[in-house]
Amino acid sequence: MGARKRLRRRIVPAATVVAAVLAVRFLFFEVYRVETASMEPFLYGSPVEGDRVLVLRRPGVARALRRFDPVVFRTPDGAHAIKRAIGLPGETVQVAEGEILLNGSPYRKTVEEAEAMLVPVFDSARDAWDDLWKGKDEIWRRQEDRSIVVDAPAGSAEPARLLTRRSILDEYPDRRGSLVPGRVVVEDLALRVDWEPLGEGGTLALSLHASADRFEFYLHRDVGSTLATIRRASFSGEGEEIARATLPPLAPGRVVAVEASDVDGRLRWRVDGRDALAPVDVGRASFSATNGAGAPRSSGATISANGLRARLHRVRLRRDVHYVAEGEFAVGRALVLGPDEVFLLGDNSGASLDGREWGPIRTSRLVGVPFLLYWPPARFRFP
Repeated sequence: MGARKRLRRRIVPAATVVAAVLAVRFLFFEVYRVETASMEPFLYGSPVEGDRVLVLRRPGVARALRRFDPVVFRTPDGAHAIKRAIGLPGETVQVAEGEILLNGSPYRKTVEEAEAMLVPVFDSARDAWDDLWKGKDEIWRRQEDRSIVVDAPAGSAEPARLLTRRSILDEYPDRRGSLVPGRVVVEDLALRVDWEPLGEGGTLALSLHASADRFEFYLHRDVGSTLATIRRASFSGEGEEIARATLPPLAPGRVVAVEASDVDGRLRWRVDGRDALAPVDVGRASFSATNGAGAPRSSGATISANGLRARLHRVRLRRDVHYVAEGEFAVGRALVLGPDEVFLLGDNSGASLDGREWGPIRTSRLVGVPFLLYWPPARFRFP
C-alpha cells in the first residue's frame, strides 16, 4: 500500500470524528461567557475574565425546568443572559422582605434547594477567626491548625460565647476568597460546626438571630444519651422550647458535624447530615413592635458552651440569597405569570438586572441550561 493511501486511511476517520464533534457542538451546545456579576458567586462575571460555561441547547427547555435551575435566555433587548428560574408558568410570584412569595405564601426550600443556594460568608479553614468572631481568648483558644479548643467549666452563671462581631450582609467571596461587601442585612443564616467532644457531658449550643428573633439549637450531652432541643428566645427576655428529641450519645474523640439553619422561616437542626428534629416552620416576630419603628435590622450567630471541653475543627457560616425589593415587576405587588411565562432573578440581587425590571420572560426565549463550567480550570464543575 502506498504512502498516500495509508495517509488517506488515517486522515478520513480523524476528519470524520472532528466533523462529528463539531456537529454535536454546534447543534446541541453553545459556549457562553458570563459578563456581569448578577449571578455571583455561583458564576463570576467579567467582559474579559468571566466564567465560561457550555450550555446545553434543549428544545422545550421550559417543560423540564425546575425552580432555581439556572437558565440561559434571550433578554428583551436581544442579548443573552443567565439567571435562575424563580416563578414557573401559571404561578403568582412576589419579592418581599428578601424572600419569594409564591401563590401568596412564603416559599420554603427543600434541603437540596437550600444547600444549592446558600452563599459562604465565613469558613475557618480559610478565614481568620477575628474577621468575624469575638470571644474570651482564655476560653476559646485558637490553634495553629485553625481549630479552636474551648474549655467552659460547669456551674458558670453564663455559658461561654463566641459571637459574630457584626450583622451579616448580602456579601459573598470573590474569586480569591475575599468578601465582596454587602449593603443589605440578611436574616436567613446557616451555621455549621465540625466539633469533637474532649470529655464527658456538657452542652453545645448554636444560636441564630434575626432582628426581633433568636433561635437557639442545643445539644445536651449526658450519660447514655444526647438531648437535642430548639428554643425561641426573643430579645424581650421571653422564651419557649419548640422542639426536642433524644439522640444516641456523642462519645469523646469523634468529630460530629452539626448545622443550625433558619432559612425561609424553616428551622433545621442537623447532626451528621441528618435531621435531629423534624423541621419547624416559624413566623417572624414583629420587628417594629420589639425594637421600635425605624430601628435598624440586624442578624448574626453565636456558638455557646457550658460544662464542655471540645475542639471546633471547622466553622462555616452561610447566608441565603436575599432578593432586593427594587424594580417594577413582582415588587410591592404580586405578578401573575401566563402559561408560557417564567420569572427569572439573579443570585446577586443588588447587582442584577432581571425579571424585576423586565417582567416575565416568554418560554420561547429560553435557550438552554448550563451543562459545564469549563473555564477557568480551577472552577471546572457541572453547575
